[in-house]
Amino acid sequence: MEFSAEQGSGGKPTVQHAGRHRHRIYAVLAWLVLSCLLPGMIAACVLFMRDYAEGRAQLEKTTIATARALSQAVDSQLLKGMAAAQALSTAGALTRQDWAAFHERAGSVLALSKAGDIVVLSDATGQQLVNTLRKFGEPLPRHGDMALLERVFATGKPVISDIYLGGALRKPVMSIDVPIIQDGKVAYDVSLGMLPDRFNSILLAQNLPSGWVAAVIDRNGTLAGRLPSPEKFIGQKGTAEFIQKIKDVPEGAMETVSREGIPTLSAWSRSPVTGWSVGIGIPRAELEASLRKSLLALGLGFVLLLLLGLALAWLAARRIAGAVRALTAPATALGAGKRVVAPLPNIVEAAEVAEAIGRASELLAERTADLEQANKSLSVRDAELREAHRLARFGAWRWSIEAGAMSVSESVNTIFGRELPPFQQLRGSLLPVESWETMHTAIQDVIRTGVGCSAEVPANHDGGYQIWLDLRCGPIHGADGTIVGVAGTMLDITQRKQAELALQRTRETYVQQLEEDVARRTMELTSANEALDRLARTDALTGLANRTVSNEHLHMEFLRLKRTGSAYAVLFMDIDYFKSINDTHGHGIGDQVLQQLAGLLAQSIRETDLVARYGGEEFLAVLNDTDIDSAMAVAEKIRQTVAQEPFPNVGQVTLSVGVTAAQLADENEDAAVRRADEALYEAKRTGRNKVCFC
Repeated sequence: MEFSAEQGSGGKPTVQHAGRHRHRIYAVLAWLVLSCLLPGMIAACVLFMRDYAEGRAQLEKTTIATARALSQAVDSQLLKGMAAAQALSTAGALTRQDWAAFHERAGSVLALSKAGDIVVLSDATGQQLVNTLRKFGEPLPRHGDMALLERVFATGKPVISDIYLGGALRKPVMSIDVPIIQDGKVAYDVSLGMLPDRFNSILLAQNLPSGWVAAVIDRNGTLAGRLPSPEKFIGQKGTAEFIQKIKDVPEGAMETVSREGIPTLSAWSRSPVTGWSVGIGIPRAELEASLRKSLLALGLGFVLLLLLGLALAWLAARRIAGAVRALTAPATALGAGKRVVAPLPNIVEAAEVAEAIGRASELLAERTADLEQANKSLSVRDAELREAHRLARFGAWRWSIEAGAMSVSESVNTIFGRELPPFQQLRGSLLPVESWETMHTAIQDVIRTGVGCSAEVPANHDGGYQIWLDLRCGPIHGADGTIVGVAGTMLDITQRKQAELALQRTRETYVQQLEEDVARRTMELTSANEALDRLARTDALTGLANRTVSNEHLHMEFLRLKRTGSAYAVLFMDIDYFKSINDTHGHGIGDQVLQQLAGLLAQSIRETDLVARYGGEEFLAVLNDTDIDSAMAVAEKIRQTVAQEPFPNVGQVTLSVGVTAAQLADENEDAAVRRADEALYEAKRTGRNKVCFC
């Protein structure tokens, strides 16, 4: 087979040894030193960091446990105060309204029990009747937390307050308020107050390390006790991020910044009994000091080891480089075809290479004679192969790195219908630009990686029509194993490619039609599902949410109440004498009344609230973040609105409304609904067209 040679401009090779990098022995040994030292140093750093992380995790657990113990101590103090306040609530002097005797009794209880600092007796208006901080008979202010007092009188149950400004002291205080029941109702309120010093004493008793921060926090996030600087921060709110985290999670630890602006690792524990919390902060600088010292020592040791290793590598490299350079001249002579006798260096491996060069010189002479004989036989075979390539439309080509050019077999010219110009001139002519780039990139990749590749590309026949070629190529290795060129083949696959392209167009048309059909059916199914979901969750007559939706909403609000303490109210409403409307005017008119009433209810509540048709003429409203007083006001507004609204064919329609507020003590969301139902029954029983609460 004959090939034509092609040179680059000026006769110089146009292809370089792309991607080949040579390194000196000094650099290789330096990398060897680094590769030996670095894994050990990295492993040491990883182990150190893991130990640090485990130690920190253990410290977090210990700190959380400490916070939990302090939280239990705070609970103990509060419950001790609760017991003392309940004991005072049974004093006989209260029944006799002997306030002087109660003043003396309260002082004795405080002195003996050590459960608090102040005892205050208040009436329903908030006026203090007894205050142990003042002599009996002196003028007294009103109760410092009127909302707390009103809650005690409204519920008839003991209440543990948050931090507030004391009426007599005019400084932060908390109290445990216990109702005094006389004749079946709350007559007075006994408050046992505690000053923040009591909570500071609990923190001091823990003997936390200097620099640590500890705080007792009430349910509203106000600091009831703090170390250090209690006089500066007690009565103020904790940092917003930390307080929010305490409300969300009962126990845990997080990175935060103290009120002094110091980055800390803060742990906390919130009491499930009182809702009060204890937080402990450890300065991050204290945690990270030991880490910085250890890393510095580790780094200095690594530098010393690296310098020692590089010095030894430099000495070894000098000896190896000298031995290798001694083989340069014999290798050059061998490449020229001369017989050589290589010197023997003082390094075993280099001496073995020198001996191999000598043996190669002898073998080279013998092989030269054999090759001359083989060339004669190959000439005959080459003629036979050229004819076979022409018939099969199969060609061969070869790229020479040294010449930087491509040579092709005669059958390649037959495939293209003309003699091929130099490779650079094929770009945009016989080979489209993209096909030329593909072939050029394949040649460079084979030279760089030594891995063969293949591609199918379009080409232009000299007759003016397009053909398709299957290109394949692989590396050509020289005697020393290096890549000296690229050998390739090309096969005319035009008929097969035309058939494949026709099949591909048919397949794409089918797939497009199928995708459009699937998209259309998917949209129809989605629309139907959305309509079904609306029907399943909406009352068909009134357009309000149905009972299923109201039950789901009640459940979600109950979970939020348990998690955040945010109360919600429930209104149970029933149309008075609705059966009479149906019996008198017919069910059609009754349905119109239900629809008109549903519109009034929807307009009477906030967008964040929910109103639903619960069943028949019963309606249920859930008011988010609403206490009992606000709920009563909303219910009364709804009742009046309905009573004043004219209903066609019927005239006046009235509502009876039962109101209740969900409580933390409720077992589930049904408890509030049952209370609202009982209040509704009470409204019906006592005359209808009214609002009752339970």
